[in-house]
Amino acid sequence: MKSTHALAAKAIRKELKQKYPNTKFSVRSESFAGGNAVRVEWTEGEQTQEIDAIVGKYQYGSFDGMTDSYNYTNRIEEIPQVKWVTTDRKIRPQTVAKSIDKINENFGLNINYEIKKYSFGDGDFIVIQDDWLDNHNSYSNQFVYRQMREMGV
Repeated sequence: MKSTHALAAKAIRKELKQKYPNTKFSVRSESFAGGNAVRVEWTEGEQTQEIDAIVGKYQYGSFDGMTDSYNYTNRIEEIPQVKWVTTDRKIRPQTVAKSIDKINENFGLNINYEIKKYSFGDGDFIVIQDDWLDNHNSYSNQFVYRQMREMGV
């Protein structure tokens, strides 16, 4: 018989595949001291909020930092549930670069970026230069990603 976390992962995988057949999701389950979890990852495609709305029912509660305790507030007997369900949407560096180009065009800015290769793997990542802001603070990344969300990226 499969574990509860494996059953929850299977149910999540099935539901996501039915709703978003063109998006490839990685759905992995794990068990550890003090609980279990399902981790959902995908690249681009659906927004995180859409996926969170679907998979949230598979998490049977939440952690309360004020009382340092886990509260079982979402028990649903009809489905397998786990203590934690996390989602992680990846965005390709090339998509970020195209978005920055569009932001530069729309706002008359000159946001610099560079796509770099990982020295320890085969992936690449993007580095956004924040020297385009007068006060040289970290708001440039926040601005870029907020604009990307507004553009539907």
